[in-house]
Parts: sequence; structure tokens; C-alpha cells
Amino acid sequence: MTKYPRLVGFASFLLGLTAPLIVLVALPFAKWDKTPSADSNGKFPDVIRGDLPRWASWYSTPDERLPGGTYEPTVADALHAFGRFWCSWYWLGIRNRMLGFDMIWAVPIDLPWPPEPGHYRNGEFWWTRRDLFWGLQLKMGWRTYVLRGPSARIIAAPCFTITR
Repeated sequence: MTKYPRLVGFASFLLGLTAPLIVLVALPFAKWDKTPSADSNGKFPDVIRGDLPRWASWYSTPDERLPGGTYEPTVADALHAFGRFWCSWYWLGIRNRMLGFDMIWAVPIDLPWPPEPGHYRNGEFWWTRRDLFWGLQLKMGWRTYVLRGPSARIIAAPCFTITR
């Protein structure tokens, strides 16, 4: 565990700026299954799944194979409209940048943070979510993730980001 989640989160934020380009370069080297399979929720069994090459694993999501997030309506729409390549690019290059990198420092935690803005603390873990302006939010500290699939659990990873 790091004592500097802001610093690690900010490094992830900066590296995340490279995600749209690096994921675009890495996707042609992705290894795709030969047969369709279900996502981490056991749904959408008609989709061919795949993984980025090892050298691009920092950009992967730990609990969802490509094209990830097909359980989310926006991602499912992207898959049906643009196919698995562009859906995977959206999932890793735009929507879930650098989760593989963030998981290096991830630690188990009991409960996810509330979705409302505020400052929360759970022992040595903390999370700040503040409204800024124009619908933007500053998020920093230990962001919680609810991982899906066979190894479902809640983890916290360093984060520093501004989102809508």
C-alpha cells in the first residue's frame, strides 16, 4: 500500500492521457478467443472476448476482458454500432484508463464509498469527491472498485481525476 495515493493517482492520471493512443496501438496485437463467451456477469454470451498483450497490461481492466463493460448500455451500444475493436478502444482508452496500473497498489477494503460528494475516511483509507464547476468533479484518495466475476471483491486503489 502506498502512503501517497495523491501522487500515485496523479501519475496514473498523467499516464492515462496516453491511453487513447497506446490502446489504439495495442489492440491489433490483442489475443482474441476463437469462440464467444459470457462477460464477468455471466451475460452476453455471444461476444468474442480477448486480452491486450502483456506489454499493454497497465491499460487493461482486471475484472473484465475485452470488449469490456458490455453490461453497461453505452458500451453495449458501442459494441453493436462499431464492433469489438472500437468498443474495446472506448472501454480502455476513454472509459477505464489505467486500471491495470492502478491495481498494482490496490488493497482489499470492506465497503465502497458513498456516491455522494464529500470526504470519507475508513481507518487509513480516505476518499474526497468534490463538485467543481460545469458538472465536473474532483476525485482523489483511495477510490473503491467492486470487481466482478469469480474473484469478486471490493478493493481500493489510489486515484486522482477530474470527471463529469
